[in-house]
Amino acid sequence: MNLQQLSYFRTIAELKHFTKAANKLIIGQSTLSHSIQNFEDELGVKLFSRQGKSIALTKYGEFFLPYVNSTLDTLNEGIRMLKEQTDPESGTVSICYPPSIVQFIPYIITKYISDTDRVNTHFNTHQGPSDDKIQDMVVSGNDDVALCNVEIAEDIDCIEIGEHELVLLVPKGHRLADREIVDLSEIKGEKFIAYDKDTYLRRRIDSILKEQSIGIKIMAETAQDNVIQGLAGAGHGVAITPRPLGVLPESIHAVRINDPRFVVKLGLCWNSDNYISPAVRNFINYFIEMPTVFTDFINMTN
Repeated sequence: MNLQQLSYFRTIAELKHFTKAANKLIIGQSTLSHSIQNFEDELGVKLFSRQGKSIALTKYGEFFLPYVNSTLDTLNEGIRMLKEQTDPESGTVSICYPPSIVQFIPYIITKYISDTDRVNTHFNTHQGPSDDKIQDMVVSGNDDVALCNVEIAEDIDCIEIGEHELVLLVPKGHRLADREIVDLSEIKGEKFIAYDKDTYLRRRIDSILKEQSIGIKIMAETAQDNVIQGLAGAGHGVAITPRPLGVLPESIHAVRINDPRFVVKLGLCWNSDNYISPAVRNFINYFIEMPTVFTDFINMTN
């Protein structure tokens, strides 16, 4: 049994005539008759009965036809959707990104569509819990591309698009709240809201603090930037996070840290070992041609 036989069966059932069906299928009538005969032999039932020059479905043919229609319709819909997904002008791009750059996502999608006029490109976007997990989504092929830290990207391709500064978040009224920049030593002994231990940012921040012999008191751990901001704003401690791109609540102040190591190199990453559709390739090429797009966004919004 094959898809061709299913298609032949449905066409004959529709037209109720072998000659008309053969003409529509652009094959010889003898070829069609032979194929249906083999099909019936394989199934062990008669699907058609002759009524003069016309034919009719047997009770077995009537029973079988809805299943054939469902199978072929589902397959045709899958083919249509597959073509739509891979069309360079109307395909789909799946993007994973960290919570710290959520405001950048609608900007870059709008800018891409405006600059390229690819208004039919579809975007599936979702936040990943951390750069480490986001990278895994691209390696596995669950996402086409990711916006994440290029410094931890392994076994995938990346193009750097800008730097995201890490800042000190302090609650309103904190002794450092009125400062524009602080030395790292000034947070020694502070209560601290930290990222989870299994995240890259936590490992990096811990490493720098340890190197500088700066002790802190960790009060809470989370992977979510908004939770960190909320806890810091409520006075539970200070925190170091990528500079928030949106408007900060009045309860929080972002203070620069006088240390060049507190910066994240943001990049667009993808896995060349996975299938890359034309739509995704167009999106990647756009970033390759616009290597400062995140820096430009930061400068525009600050």
